[in-house]
Amino acid sequence: MKAETIMGVFFIAALFGCQTPQDRGAPKELLGVWEASSPRYEDCSFEFDDKSVIFENGSMHLTINRITKVEKSTEHEKTLYHIYYKDNHGGEYKFSFYHLEGLDRPMIRFQHQGEIAWLKREGQSE
Repeated sequence: MKAETIMGVFFIAALFGCQTPQDRGAPKELLGVWEASSPRYEDCSFEFDDKSVIFENGSMHLTINRITKVEKSTEHEKTLYHIYYKDNHGGEYKFSFYHLEGLDRPMIRFQHQGEIAWLKREGQSE
């Protein structure tokens, strides 16, 4: 086998080996736009795509943030997510919430605002 072929195989293996599942963005069940059930947040939403979390407030201000890590665990029989992300200025943040399934529509509840339900926008499947 030629040295170039061996180096090529090594390079490709190293490239794919550097991509861990937590570098791939939001899990499938979170993909889509989430909207609040509370009138207080009627103009706000957040969206997960395969690489980012996008926050929108009522003034049409969007912030697109690259997901760097996802942690999933179970707490009190609920799925708890910690989504780590970086903003455009390099600031690092953690977005934590409970994801609930088995309802009419998937639901997210923040740890610090358990009374407000964030529902996946109608027509978006998991």
